[in-house]
Amino acid sequence: MSLIAINVLLDPDAATVARAQAVNARLRENYPDGFALDASHAPHITLLQRFVRKADLEAIANAVKGLLQTEQSMNWETRAIGLYALVEGSLGLAGIVIEPTEDLRRLQQRIIDAVAPFAVEKGTGEAFAPRPDGGAISQPQ
Repeated sequence: MSLIAINVLLDPDAATVARAQAVNARLRENYPDGFALDASHAPHITLLQRFVRKADLEAIANAVKGLLQTEQSMNWETRAIGLYALVEGSLGLAGIVIEPTEDLRRLQQRIIDAVAPFAVEKGTGEAFAPRPDGGAISQPQ
């Protein structure tokens, strides 16, 4: 069984992306080897992360696409309510915690429900996209 790790996410608006990139650039002035936002690592709002079978990927994408087409509008405002930090070895990541809205909670639950039939409980680092430097992906906790 060939697995893949997926991240169902929302892209923030251009102004939010620009602010996140500016903060990232300032952080990297002090830590040049730190995590860089780029085309493969863009600011986003994670709604769901799961291991799934690669063979089910198209069906999952169609299920999520179908439910997104029924959303009235996703021009929602969110409010930052905190920050968090994660440390994995020598890598540190920082994120912004947003206050969940009823619309966001409803959308997230709909996505959880749509992906649930395809979710696989156990996966390994091999399910993740390979790192550009060829290094090993951390094993999921």
